[in-house]
Amino acid sequence: MRKACNPTYYFGLEPSNSEIVIHDLATLTSVRITNDTNPDESPSVSPDGNVVTWEHCNSSLSNCDIWQAAKVGAVWNVGVTNDSPNAEHYPDTNGTLVVYDSFRAGNADLFWRPVAGGAEVQLQMSTHEGNPSIAGNFIAFESSLTLGGTSDIFVYDLASNQLYQITNTPLVTEHRNDITVLGSGYVRVVWASNEDGNSSRNVKGATFSLQASDNEPPVFTPPVNIIVNATMPTGAVVNYTVQVTDNTGVTSLVCTPVSGSVFHWHNRGAMRGGRCCRQRSQRQLHREGQRCAGTDRGLGAARERHGAADAP
Repeated sequence: MRKACNPTYYFGLEPSNSEIVIHDLATLTSVRITNDTNPDESPSVSPDGNVVTWEHCNSSLSNCDIWQAAKVGAVWNVGVTNDSPNAEHYPDTNGTLVVYDSFRAGNADLFWRPVAGGAEVQLQMSTHEGNPSIAGNFIAFESSLTLGGTSDIFVYDLASNQLYQITNTPLVTEHRNDITVLGSGYVRVVWASNEDGNSSRNVKGATFSLQASDNEPPVFTPPVNIIVNATMPTGAVVNYTVQVTDNTGVTSLVCTPVSGSVFHWHNRGAMRGGRCCRQRSQRQLHREGQRCAGTDRGLGAARERHGAADAP
C-alpha cells in the first residue's frame, strides 16, 4: 500500500478484491465506502482528511481507474475521477485536485482533475513520468528517459508552471516519492534510491525553497501635488510620502530628491527632481530594490513672482 494515513484517517491492508475502509482516529469509528467484487487499492487521503482517492480495478490489477470519495458533512460521496480505457495508477490528492499517472499511446504521463469535477489536464513532457504525489501547488514525481529506465525526482509548480529537477543520477533509480509543504513555506520531498542494490534501498530527502511566483506588477501610489512657498533663494524643503505595495513584499523604495530635502529652483523657474516617483514608477519599480531616479524636466511650474514652488 502506498500512502496509508494522515493525522485523522488510517487505511487497512489490501487483500485480493479489497475494499476501502476509512477509520477516524479521533472518534475511533470506521466507514466502508466501497462494496463490490472488484479490487480497490492504493488509497491516498488529503491533508484535511476530507478527500480519499484510490485505484478501482475492473478487469485486472494492471488496468485500473481512479475513484474518489469527498466528505460533505458526515456523508462520504463516492464517484469516479477518471475511467478512460487506459490504465491509471498511483492517485494522490491535496483535497482540491486528484493527480495520477496513466499509460497512453506508449508513454507514461501525469494527469490531474479537480475533485469538484472538470477537464483532465496532462503534464506535457517528452519523457516517461509516474507515481505522482501532491501537496499544495506542488507535484513530485519520477521521470525516466526510457520506459523502465532509471528515474530522477522532479517537482512541478502548478501556480507558476515551473518544473524543477531534484535529482540527477543517471545510474541510480529514485522512486517512491512523497512531498509536503511545511508551515514555513519550504518544500520537503522524500524518496527511495537503489544505489546499494534493489534489495537494500536507501531513503533520502531534501528540504528547499522554491521561488515564489510573481506575475503582478507593484502598485505605486504617488503623492498629491504639493505647493510650498520658497523659504530661501535656492528653493524650499519639501516633505512627501510615497506608498508602494507588491504581492511578494517590498524590499526597498528609493526616490530622489528624498523627502525632507531642499527642492531647488533652476534657471527656468522650476524645481529639479521630486516628481520622478510618479512619472517613472511603472518602468523602474520592481520587486527587489525598487528605484525611482532621475529628474523630471517637466516638474510643476513654479511662479517666481509669487515665490511659490511646486513639489511632488
